[in-house]
Amino acid sequence: GRPNAPYLIPVTVRAMAEVRGIGENELAEAIAVNTARAFDY
Repeated sequence: GRPNAPYLIPVTVRAMAEVRGIGENELAEAIAVNTARAFDY
C-alpha cells in the first residue's frame, strides 16, 4: 500500500462511497456524525 496522508482523504472517501454504493457527500456526512459521536462534540 501507499503511505496515508491528509491529501489522500478525498481519494479514500470516493473509493469508500463507490464500494458502499452511496454518494460521496452522504458518506462524508456519516463520517462527520460518527466522528462527533465518538469524540463527544
